[in-house]
Amino acid sequence: MNKFPLDDSISLLNNFNLVCSPGYALQKFQIYYSYNTYNLSFNAYLIRFYYRCVKANMTNCVLNTKTTQTDCGGAYSEKNSALYLAAQTAFVSEDRVLTRFKVDTTDDSLPTNACMVNYQYDHCQIVPCDNSCR
Repeated sequence: MNKFPLDDSISLLNNFNLVCSPGYALQKFQIYYSYNTYNLSFNAYLIRFYYRCVKANMTNCVLNTKTTQTDCGGAYSEKNSALYLAAQTAFVSEDRVLTRFKVDTTDDSLPTNACMVNYQYDHCQIVPCDNSCR
């Protein structure tokens, strides 16, 4: 579980790389918003990442797949909220699983006050399991 203020720059998400160990895949991934109750002098909503990895028999892994960039609301000092992640979808076919997931707001071609966001992820093909691999 990772957490940070929801009102802060979305670029903080670059620090969180949800990675499963080799031979494991993401079973569950959830972004959860809650009000800050940890530090009463800091009034902000917090975002938390919950994820779970499970053992999986996989092959044909693809690394660093990227979604199309979308605008994340303005300059880093302005509307740059994690709420803009709703415009992004990481998708793999039903015979594949995610093994890594990361938010990316880095784009050296943009001015420093611009913000674009996309997801980066790794995915693998699931190998059907017979009784010998349980």
